[in-house]
Parts: sequence; structure tokens; C-alpha cells
Amino acid sequence: MIGLPHNFGKVGHFDAPFLLLASVMACSACGDAISVDHWWRRRRSRSTIGLEPSSDYTWSVQLLWVTFALVFFAAGAAKIVYGGVDWFLSDNMQLLLLHHQCPPHSAGSSWAVWIAQHGWLCQLLACSAVVLETAAPLALFSRRLRWIIAPGLLAMQLGISVLLDAFEPYYVLYAFWIPWDRILSDQSGAGDSNSEVIVQRIEMPHDSGLTQAA
Repeated sequence: MIGLPHNFGKVGHFDAPFLLLASVMACSACGDAISVDHWWRRRRSRSTIGLEPSSDYTWSVQLLWVTFALVFFAAGAAKIVYGGVDWFLSDNMQLLLLHHQCPPHSAGSSWAVWIAQHGWLCQLLACSAVVLETAAPLALFSRRLRWIIAPGLLAMQLGISVLLDAFEPYYVLYAFWIPWDRILSDQSGAGDSNSEVIVQRIEMPHDSGLTQAA
């Protein structure tokens, strides 16, 4: 039922991320570490059985990375192919910001009106958006670029939410770019065996490129 509206000539991007996310995670072992299932099993058995680091716990994250990168690359490529340089070197962004201040759209932020009064700033934001979107696949192979591109895309979508008063459901996908293995490892004490087991179980490929990850 959720996918039904996508069959009438336009694929919307509001709920599509949740469908892609649910499809991947439903086929993965995502419940083996940080989940209600894991907590309940450990509570009932009063013990924790560790698992060796395995690609079983990384392929789903990598697949979501690929999906994430392709979605943004397609958006950036479409702007270049169909909009050309006019998409980011004209008054297109100014008109877009002002358009969302008028009915039937809800009133956006006053910041949108202020930015629309500065043509150079609108063009800078438009160019930045296209560059970040088309560069998204590079985050799959470069750890250094990953720390630039993923936060940059997040900042772009936060800006969209603020300026256009539009919620972006893609926020949930950014959680998969966070190195949870390092965070949990730092928070776990030297004698906390349960935390160490959890870290092992969700070890993620953040130390290398996509093709080199286990």
C-alpha cells in the first residue's frame, strides 16, 4: 500500500527511503546486537554469546550506502542533464525559495526570503547542492571524503527543512554512516564484556573503502 502512489507516473521521495531501508534490514542480521530482540534474549538467558566479526553484519550497511549514494547522484545528475547550468547559475533557486512562501505551501522560514534577496548566495547554495549530490558515490571508496560528503548532504537537507519547512525522511539513513563500532568501543569499559561483545557483533567497515571491507 505504501508503494501504490509511486505507480502513477512519479516516484515520490518522501516515503521511498523507508521502503528501501526496511527491505534491506529485513534480510539482514540487524537484530543480533543493538535491538529489543537481543536485549530480550540476553535478559531471558542471563548470558551473552559472542560472535566473530563477519560480513553478515556489514553487507546491509554497505548496500544502504550504495543506495544512498545512487539516490543523491541521480538527483544531481538530473539537475545537470535536464536543468543545465541554468539550474544553479540563474535565478532558479531564488524563485524556488520564494515559491514555497506562497499557498498552497506552508509558510517557510524568514531566512528563505532573506537568502532569496541575494542572488550570489542562491547560486552558491545551488552549486554546492549539485557538487555534493554528484560526488556522493565517492563516499563509498574514500574514508576522508566520507567525512565531508555525508555531513555535507545532511547539512543540505537540514537547510531544506528549515528554509522550505519540509521534513526530509532521509535523515534516518544518515545513522548508517555513523561508526557505531568506535562509539560503543569508546564507551565500553575495559571490564565490560557485554559491551565488547556487542561491538564485535556490529563491527562496520569504516576503516576502509567499500571494496576493501570484510
